[in-house]
Amino acid sequence: ATREAFENLVDDLAWAGDEEYGVVGLLYHPNVTKMAATKSLATATADEMISMVNSWISKPIDLTKGIETPDTIALTIEAYRALATKRIPDLQITVLKYLQEQNPFITAWEWVPKFTGLAKNPRTGATASTNVGVVYKRDRSKLKLEIPVDFEQFPGQERNLEIVVPCHGRIAGCIIPKPLSVVVIDGV
Repeated sequence: ATREAFENLVDDLAWAGDEEYGVVGLLYHPNVTKMAATKSLATATADEMISMVNSWISKPIDLTKGIETPDTIALTIEAYRALATKRIPDLQITVLKYLQEQNPFITAWEWVPKFTGLAKNPRTGATASTNVGVVYKRDRSKLKLEIPVDFEQFPGQERNLEIVVPCHGRIAGCIIPKPLSVVVIDGV
């Protein structure tokens, strides 16, 4: 149970960080590109979906003049489901299938449950519930989570009528050496 709690904390800190302790997470990292969705994917038409997602994918490519090319797009479950179920009328395929065919360099289309209902908007800092997505290159030279001390569990120690098992671990937060290779989108 302690190991699972530690892993959940690492996951939370990797995405959102912790201002009190100075741990910077990916979504609120000051050096990543942030943009707003023009409309929620859940309410967008197929053409609007294609236009929005292509603009998100193109952002790091355009900013770096083609040097950085993303390979992963992570969305909320609702946004992913909207892409996977909305059909393009003329082609009779889903928007997701069409986007995968048009952007073969994006090899991972994922959903992240923690991207739903963030209490603080990563772009504006406003305290209003928002859903986010991230486009990035899955490469340690572009983005990494620094964990200087992984979870360690020490031998049990008798204290009074119980046995206490000390555990510890450390996390330094997200390090983004190539900040233009990551795009965080709010309002997806």
